[in-house]
Parts: sequence; structure tokens; C-alpha cells
Amino acid sequence: MAIISFTQLQDGATAVNAASVNNPLNTIYNDYNGNITSANIANGSLTGSDLASSTVTSSNIDFTTFGWTTGSSTVTGWSSTTDSHFVYFTFGKLVLFVIDYNGTSNSTSVIFTLPQQAAYQQNGSVGLAVDNGTVQAASRWEVTANSTTLTVFSTMTGNGWTASGTKQVRMVGFYQAQ
Repeated sequence: MAIISFTQLQDGATAVNAASVNNPLNTIYNDYNGNITSANIANGSLTGSDLASSTVTSSNIDFTTFGWTTGSSTVTGWSSTTDSHFVYFTFGKLVLFVIDYNGTSNSTSVIFTLPQQAAYQQNGSVGLAVDNGTVQAASRWEVTANSTTLTVFSTMTGNGWTASGTKQVRMVGFYQAQ
């Protein structure tokens, strides 16, 4: 959408050029019929309640404009890592995270600090877990209510890890923040 500009008529003008009136009106007409862009809306001036509920759907949101944040998570479980990736994305109260840590174990725990407190206890499965060089059949993660601590267990029943050897955790998860 174009930024609309015009020259005001001066008092006492006797002749009006049709183009000086029609051009700005045509710009307004054309732009307000489905072509309004963020250039014409002040940042923060619209809220969700300003929009009709059916106007915003996943088909008209460009998710590629949202950025993932590289996490500054405090991590427990490794003395050294060959891969250490923690990124997250927030959308309202939804927090998505991607974790890929691989290296030498020095603890029977795997703990990450999340960017926001969880609204309630939430659990999920881990995509890949390796404990002391052995791939685990199934493992899980858990975050408790009102906490930013994400604990990863080597099994679904909540077992700990071996405090030596190769340890790897690779997972994608999400939780509801407070």
C-alpha cells in the first residue's frame, strides 16, 4: 500500500485540477480494498480484539517471518559436547523448543533451563536418546508446573543416565507458558 500524500488547496483558489483530487482518492480507494500494509498501521496499534475472529488463520500468516531464538539455557549432564543446540520460539503462551546435545556424560541427570515458566506439568517423548553409547528404546522429558526446569529421562519410566560415556539428547517439544 502506498503512503498517501497530497497538496492542500489554498484559500481563494479559483481552479481545481481534477487530477489533484482524483489521484489521492484513487490511491485511497485502491489501497483500502485489500491492500493495506504495515506501512500504514502504527506498531502496536492493533490488538487481537481489533480483528474479526475469522480474519486471522494459519493460511494467511507467514510463519517464516517469526524468528527462532538461540537459547542461553543452563545445561546439566555433559562435561564436554560435540553438538550443543538449544533454540526456541514463542507464539503467545506456546513455547516450541529444539534441543540437540551430544558429548561426554558427567552426570546421571539431563536438565535444561527453559525461557519461560510452564503453566502446568507437561511431558513429551524424546526423538533420540543415547546413554553410555547405547540408543534408548524410548525416553521422555518433563517440566513441572511453575518451573523453567526441563528434565530429560533416559527411559519413559523416569530412569537417570550413566555418568560416563557418550550421552545424546535430540528432541522437539512444546509447552504452555504461564
